Amino acid sequence: MTIYRSHLPDQPVPYMNAFSFAISNPNNTPDSYPILIDGATKQTITFGQWKLNTLRWATALQKSLNFKRGDVLALFSFNQIDYSITMFGPLVFAGITTTVNSAYNADELAYQLRDSGATAMVTHPELLAIAREGARKVGLPEERIFLYGDGVVDGFRPYTSLLPPLETTPESELVKPVVLDARECKETTALICYSSGTTGRSKGVELSHLNFTVNAVQVVAFDGDLKAHDNIALSVLPMYH
Repeated sequence: MTIYRSHLPDQPVPYMNAFSFAISNPNNTPDSYPILIDGATKQTITFGQWKLNTLRWATALQKSLNFKRGDVLALFSFNQIDYSITMFGPLVFAGITTTVNSAYNADELAYQLRDSGATAMVTHPELLAIAREGARKVGLPEERIFLYGDGVVDGFRPYTSLLPPLETTPESELVKPVVLDARECKETTALICYSSGTTGRSKGVELSHLNFTVNAVQVVAFDGDLKAHDNIALSVLPMYH
């Protein structure tokens, strides 16, 4: 048997909650540093805002929607500047996110909602009609459907309306990231993605917290010649994928 080894050195394996790894900050990034910029609107999310709002969203999921470890949140949307905030929120307390193809019709959406066991959903206003129909098919209550953006549409509220107020909620009252040991990192599902379905029904693919952290370490090692705080990545592929 031939063993092929990378030309790069072996990397340390980070056994930890994927959110905790994302905010571990080895490059000493200041909270004021912009990490996400909407190309169309120029809206910016800084590193500090991303950390805080992800924790606020995790707190809202637990306190307003009674989410607990292992519960599944569905994201059915086009690319959004705050997509990663909604995605990482459940991961903070070892919940699960399932990302849904924004081109799905109601039947395809319903299949993924049922198969993944999702109990709440965040969607784009332009996809609300499909989201409502897909949710109806699986008995997901409409009051557990929320929107990206700032506006109320047909009585459906933005997910940000659930966030605990900044003015009256000290950080000490926000949900703390669950500590995962090495075994739990391997076995705790963080994300359920779905295959393209070219040969039949789409299949749910479970990614663990360890899958997240190790893949990030691989990418950083591969792009080792890039300087921290001195490069911009253009996000054009579907974030659900």
